[in-house]
Amino acid sequence: MNRALAIALATAICASIAPARGADQGPVVIPLHVDRGQYGETRLSIDVTLGTKTQRLMLDTGSTGLRVLATALPTGSYRRTGREVDYDYGSGTVLRGEEAVASTTIGPVHGNVPLEVVDKIACGQEVPNCPDQDQFQLEMFGGSYPGVLGVYPRPPAMEGCCDNPLGALDNRVGRTFVLHAALDAPTLTLDPSPAAPAGFTLVAIGALGAPQGCITVFGLGSQTCGPVVFDTGSSTIFVQTLGTVPGPPWRHALLRIGSWTHDFTIGPHPPDVKISIRRGEEQRIVIGLAALEKLDLYFDLDGHRIGLPK
Repeated sequence: MNRALAIALATAICASIAPARGADQGPVVIPLHVDRGQYGETRLSIDVTLGTKTQRLMLDTGSTGLRVLATALPTGSYRRTGREVDYDYGSGTVLRGEEAVASTTIGPVHGNVPLEVVDKIACGQEVPNCPDQDQFQLEMFGGSYPGVLGVYPRPPAMEGCCDNPLGALDNRVGRTFVLHAALDAPTLTLDPSPAAPAGFTLVAIGALGAPQGCITVFGLGSQTCGPVVFDTGSSTIFVQTLGTVPGPPWRHALLRIGSWTHDFTIGPHPPDVKISIRRGEEQRIVIGLAALEKLDLYFDLDGHRIGLPK
């Protein structure tokens, strides 16, 4: 037997007898990367192996689904299903592609994960100039990253591709997880201990995918209530209101979701958090990465719940 063949056989034997990670082996802590985006914003990213190729994808708690450019996927690493997929962002950007399944490894955990193979990035009819307004999406798909790992719980009303990729990992280890977004050592912990939920106030995400809350910006003179999205893909706190928007400075913003409250100190320099407030056609609140650095979040995919730290 020649040496190359012997090495190949030995490798195959070792792979076949290597124990798979069991469902009861405790939490899986996956380190995250801190990157600087094309436009200066801080981003979190995660290493994901699709087939045999490891990609660094943006970690996004503001969307659901693994979505990767077709040009970045190695041949043979995925299987298309023939089902066409369009995924719309509120900015007007539309991802056009096809649903697929890929052999996926995140940290030590494997699964056959559904994804969108993105063949084309286009603009919706209502926003024909979306690239001018949506630099973030262009950064996610071809600028700084080849795609995104969207880990937000799938809203019950959401149709089409794709389910949360963490939820498809073997042994259900990604059905619950904790995001620790502090930039000195950010982590994603899969399958945290059964005692973990006790440290959080659990809130339902609702049929449309976001808990309802209110934010009072001191100096604004009124509160804004609406869906609250915790979004690592956004850099600041963003408030869209139907009311008037007096000019800054604003010093504090008190966020309330049910019985849970948190007071953010507003300012231009860390550890204070920047805030953007504008008038729009609907009210909504986005809590971006700068604010999430101070808040661990617990996600329960089966219960359609988010945990906010007590």
